[in-house]
Amino acid sequence: MPTLTFLMQQAGATQKFASGIHLFDSDFQQEDHATGISVVVPLFNEEAVLPQFHFRLLRVMDGLASDYEIIYVDDGSRDATVERVMSAIDRLPVTLVQLSRNFGKEVAIAAGLDEARGRGVVIMDADLQHPPEAIALFIEKWRQGYKNVYGVRQDRS
Repeated sequence: MPTLTFLMQQAGATQKFASGIHLFDSDFQQEDHATGISVVVPLFNEEAVLPQFHFRLLRVMDGLASDYEIIYVDDGSRDATVERVMSAIDRLPVTLVQLSRNFGKEVAIAAGLDEARGRGVVIMDADLQHPPEAIALFIEKWRQGYKNVYGVRQDRS
């Protein structure tokens, strides 16, 4: 597992859309939260890595939270990314948001946040540069009361 440095805030919900894993408290969203944790994953041409990512993400989330949702946002992929997600939708709780073209990562994340119903929201890429297994560290800090947990990878080996 890579070495991560945590940047945390006790109050406020600062959103950073740089590369990495982010977890923040979504108390600024609707009061009626239907889910414990939402995982928002923007996708662009992720066909090759998506099956492995999805398998690892489900394994992690099943071990961490009984109440979660995964929101994949396809940002105009030209490969079989959408088909890969469609094959996973029958294994709940997966939602697919499809953008009509490539709008960019920030718009894809915003579209996923609009769909998120969780008390906490994890934002991460599907390219496995940041392992889904690291989510456990973020949720631990979030459960300790931090409103925003942001990890910066220190070691890429």
